[in-house]
Amino acid sequence: MRVFLVDSYPIFREGLKSIITASRDFTVVGEADSCHDMLQAAKNADLIILDGEVDSFALLNSLEKSRHKGRPPYVLVLTKHIEEQHAVQMLAAGADGYLYKSHSPETVMEAIRKIARGGKYVPTSLAETVIFAMNGVSGQAPLSHREHQVLYLFASGMA
Repeated sequence: MRVFLVDSYPIFREGLKSIITASRDFTVVGEADSCHDMLQAAKNADLIILDGEVDSFALLNSLEKSRHKGRPPYVLVLTKHIEEQHAVQMLAAGADGYLYKSHSPETVMEAIRKIARGGKYVPTSLAETVIFAMNGVSGQAPLSHREHQVLYLFASGMA
């Protein structure tokens, strides 16, 4: 399986690349530090692993338009964000899995393998929240993708 990595930290990409290539059934075919203009480069990938930053929404939206449901390229969001709403937003935008960077390499490989088989992956601690949010059972009205982006930028210190 061909994997494309998107993360702004080169050291993280190198570590992830070593973990992935050690399994021998995956090959890293490319990498980028942001989602901006990487869609063409990732066309040869079966799986895209990306950090869940703001520009990820644009990539997920464009992938949803070009790929068929349940078909590659699959997307795993591997992020430092621990907010449950962020996970819900990414999954609703079309990600096939969501995982924290603090998880073990074994858990990351488990998620990659499951998604590579066409499955979905979320940590057990998030599963209930995601299920209720995706089914509209949550008591709060969810933010739109754009509202979440603006809120994230505002919380990051932008005016």
